[in-house]
Parts: sequence; structure tokens; C-alpha cells
Amino acid sequence: MMLCFPLPGDSPIEANPEFLRNLRLEFSLHRLIGLPLIMALVLIATRLATETNTSLGAAASIMAFILLILWGTRMSAEAVMSEVENLTWDTQRLSSMTSWGMTWGKLIGSTSFAWYGALWLVPIMAFWPKDAIMSAGEMVITSIAAQAASMLFSMLFLRLNPTGIRGLVTFSQVIGIVVGLGVLGSLFPLQSITSHILWYGISFEADRFTFASLCILAAWTIAGIHHLMRAELKYADPPYVWSAFLIFSIFYSAGFAEMSPFMTIEAPGLAMAMTIAFTTSVLLTELVALLEPKGFLSLRLWLTRLSEGHSETANTATPCWFISIITTAVLCLAAAMFHIASQNPQALPVLAAIFLFLLRDVGLIIFFTLSGRPFSGTLTSLVYLGILYLLLPALLLSANLERFLPIFIPDIAGNGTSPLMSLAPPALQAVFTWSLMAWRWRNIRIKITSET
Repeated sequence: MMLCFPLPGDSPIEANPEFLRNLRLEFSLHRLIGLPLIMALVLIATRLATETNTSLGAAASIMAFILLILWGTRMSAEAVMSEVENLTWDTQRLSSMTSWGMTWGKLIGSTSFAWYGALWLVPIMAFWPKDAIMSAGEMVITSIAAQAASMLFSMLFLRLNPTGIRGLVTFSQVIGIVVGLGVLGSLFPLQSITSHILWYGISFEADRFTFASLCILAAWTIAGIHHLMRAELKYADPPYVWSAFLIFSIFYSAGFAEMSPFMTIEAPGLAMAMTIAFTTSVLLTELVALLEPKGFLSLRLWLTRLSEGHSETANTATPCWFISIITTAVLCLAAAMFHIASQNPQALPVLAAIFLFLLRDVGLIIFFTLSGRPFSGTLTSLVYLGILYLLLPALLLSANLERFLPIFIPDIAGNGTSPLMSLAPPALQAVFTWSLMAWRWRNIRIKITSET
């Protein structure tokens, strides 16, 4: 028996048919009554087994984790994927719903029953907060971040591979669970190790700073979903969301360097902050290069618009990985200048080597994804990157050939590698991979031209 929800005529909820459809799919009289009864039985059994009330908070937290993290991430991962599998996604994209309405209608509607179950557990967690594994506020924001991450990656994978839906749903769910576990794993050590966090030389209470960071993480994840939803609805948007997220991540991560609010350019803490910002940009560039579609036609469209001087339309086709590479190059130069000012020139070859390895990786990824099979190309790129960064260095270490490690990984530890040995291998590899990419680009262009 499905339930109907009479709502006020002008309410935003009734104005969102996607949200209402999910409510009617998720809720029934049997489920509304059955879930609270099952949870009540679990709590009663816990109380009888332990003969104390102290374990009720922990039991409620565990059930909330199962509902919101384990189950909720599955539901959010399936929110769009199930529509694609049932061949109803194209119809939904042609509807009159806005991108934001589709975003929150699917994210909240698909997980609504999990939130309904967790709502019954909030009073128990509030009455026994010391015994709960996490507070109600931490539970809510962690769950939102995990569910949003699961939906975000499911939509990213959908852009890379419109087929093979079931495996991608499970993989997206696993990522959401990892995000949830990662958040919880960062909460408890912080609460037990320190009570304050230094950020840009300013002391913040650890619990409040962490909670604020989680709220920001959830907000950025939802913003990413909305941006991808606009792309699914065929809006041509410049990559403003990614650019803003990149700048924010760089600014946020740099604040954890040991520094005071009153620093000069020669201060080592400022050089360390720029190094952290550079490292963050490198990691995000690698991530977006893997997850962003990089087909020949989309890249040719961008280059054509640039060459013809259509800057406004070129902005909408600008790849996010290109923006990230330019940002990383600027940060590399800035970090090098600050290290020179702080009399630490030995860091310059390491910074340059990291950037050259990044160029090699991006060239390798584009080379494999230009073939027209973005998902398999991305997986192939991951295999080769694993060989270059893990397998070959492990073989060198087992053969006691540590001096050759800078051929495959930057000498971050500072083992006295000469600048030539640090820079020549990644530079040659970067030239090689981009030459391969140019060769494949030329072959694809000749093939398309001959066919037309």
C-alpha cells in the first residue's frame, strides 16, 4: 500500500514532482510501522543484554550508521543510475524540472526512508550523548556528505560509461561509505589528541572547526551534483564550480602550515603553506584528469573556439584539467620563489619534478581516453599509473637500486639526488606522453576527415 502525501499547494515540496515520486516509492504503511518496531526491538534486546542504559546511545549510533551511511549511500548512488537502467532518464531530462529541483529531489527523496528511520534514533542519541558513537549533528552532516559523495561519483561515472550501471552503483556506494568512515575516522582522533586546531595561525576549537569543515564539504559536494545535473540537462556552463572549488581547496589546505598571522616573505612557514597549496592542486589535477570526459570532439570544439577567438563559447568548453594545470604551474612558481626567499633552494628540483610528473600523467590519461572509450581509457590509465608509481619503484627497492627511484617518483625525501637526475627523467617522460597524445590526435583527425 503506497501512501499519498497531501501538501500545501504553494509548498516547494509539492512543486517538486521528483521528490514526491521518490516519497511515494520509498514509503508504505508497512515500512512506516515496521522499521521503528524493528529498531525498538534491537534497543530492547540491547538493554536486556547489557542490563544498563549506557549502551543505548552506542546502539542507536550504530543503527543510524547502518541506515544513513550503508543504506543511504546505496540509495543515493542509485538515484540517477536506476533511471538510466530503467530507460526513464531521457524522459526526465526532457521534463520542465529545474536542475536544482532535480538535484535535491533525487538526493533527499531517494534517501528519505533512511532519514525517517534515523529520526527515531535522534532522541536516544540526545539523551545519552556521552555513550553515542557520534552526536546527532555529526551524524547528520556525515551522512549528508557520504550520500552526496555517493551520488556525485555515480554521476561522474555515468558520464564516463553510460553502460555497466550496476558495477558503477556499487563502486559509488563504496566511495560514499569511505567518505563517511573517513569523516568519522578524523573526528575521533582529533577529539582525543587535541582540543584546538591552528589554521592560518588562529586557534579554533577542534570540534567546532571539524564540524564547520564537514558542513563546507557537504555543501561543495552538493554544488558538484548540481553542476553535473545541469550538464545532464544540457546547460552549457563554464567550469566556474570547479575553479571555485580548486581555489577554496588550495586556500583551505594551506592554512594548516605552521604560521602566524604576521609573517614576512622570508618565513619558512609561508614557503610550507605554498608547498601544501601546490601539492593540493597537483592531487586535484590528477583526480579531475581521471574523472572528466576527454573525448576528441569536445577537445577539438574547445580548441576551435579558441583559435577563432570565440572566448565566451570557448569558456564553456574549457576542460577542468587545463584550468588545474595552469593553477598548479602558478603555485609551483610561487612555492619556488618563497623557498628561495627562505634560503631553501634544494626544494626547487623537487617542486619542478612533481610538476613534470603531473604533466606526464595528464598526457598519459588523455592519450588513452582519446580512443573514444573514456571509461576503459581511464581504467587503462590507472593501470599504467599504478605500474609507474608502485610496481616499478617496488622492483627497484627490492633490487637495492634506490638511486634510480627519481626516474619514476619525485625525490621528496631529499636523498641527495642531483638536479639533473631529478628533472631529466620526468621531463623526457612528459615529452614522450604528450608526443604520443599528439600522434593519436593527428590519426583521429585524419580518420574523421577521410570519413567525411
